[in-house]
Order: sequence, then C-alpha cells, then structure tokens
Amino acid sequence: MATLERLVTTIAEVEGLGAERVRAIARAMREDRLIATRGRGLSAAAMSDRDAANLLIAVNVADTARMAPAMVRRYRRLRTSPRAGSPPFGVELDKLVAAVGTETMADFVSSFVCHASQRSRLIAERYEPEDYELEIQFRKPIPEATIYVTAPRGGRPEVVRFSQTAESSSAIVSDRTVTIMITHRTILAVGQLLRD
Repeated sequence: MATLERLVTTIAEVEGLGAERVRAIARAMREDRLIATRGRGLSAAAMSDRDAANLLIAVNVADTARMAPAMVRRYRRLRTSPRAGSPPFGVELDKLVAAVGTETMADFVSSFVCHASQRSRLIAERYEPEDYELEIQFRKPIPEATIYVTAPRGGRPEVVRFSQTAESSSAIVSDRTVTIMITHRTILAVGQLLRD
C-alpha cells in the first residue's frame, strides 16, 4: 500500500530533493486536507492519484511548506483555454498519474492530446507505455504548467499548455521567471508506487 511516507520517500529520491523538505510540504498539504488524512501506521490512508498529483505540484511550485496548499489550488485550476469545457490541469495530472499506474497511457494520451494546438497523430496511434516520453514544466511566479508528450521517444512532442484564465497576472511585478521540469521518470515512479 502506498502510504504518505512511501510517497514522500519516492518523490524525494526520484527528484533529488531532501526528504525533510518533502515531508514538511506533505504535512502542510495533509493539514489543509489536500492529501488524505485517515489514520497512521498500519491504518494509514492509501494515497490516491489525486493525493500524489497534489504532492507533485506542491514540491515543484511551493517555496515553503506554508505556501504549498494555496499554490496547489492555484495550479490545479489552470486551464488550456478560457472556454467552459477546457480541462483543469489538476484533473489532467490526476488522470496521467492513474494512467501510468494502470498501464493505460495510450488511452490517456489519445484523449489528452486533443487539447494540443494542432491535430495530433497520437490520437490514432498507440504505443507501449515505455515508448512515451513525458515532461511537465511548472513556471512561476505567473502560474503556468506545460505537458509535453512524445511517442515514440525522440520524436516531435505534442504540447499542451495550462495557464491562468480568470485571475490577473498584472499584480506580479517580478521579471524573474522560474521553470521547473519533471519527466516521465517521476511520473512512472509515483504511478508504480500507487499500484504496488
């Protein structure tokens, strides 16, 4: 069973982060009910795809544990466009984590890449899970997330960008932009942990 402690350890190892930092962020997320809070020890809650996605967002965008819950809520709301049917980033990341764990990457990718700016060949073509290459980029201070999907590896990536739609970014005065990227290694490690 994937407990919070195992999820913390996996993310810290694969992303090369300090386990104490990830643990502090996880604690803040749990206190804010963005990660399951049932039990401890043998009765600890099994982590869901959403719990894992929330922790992935938090460790990659929050500068401090205290900021993590607000940042996760903000990034989960990012959308591909202002249209009402546009999918939020959080829901798509939940689905991606689930697809890796259930070995349904081809199904996820064929439905996901319809949000790319141009018609994708990945809608009709199916590959083995290990043939997909993924990159997720988180940008700040103006929140943005971009998912790159390539199959087969080494090909041209399909790009789906999620950004703010209703919130104003004019209040942010910093000219400095920070981009953090994780790859399929992180998503595979987390997805496999959830299914073990």
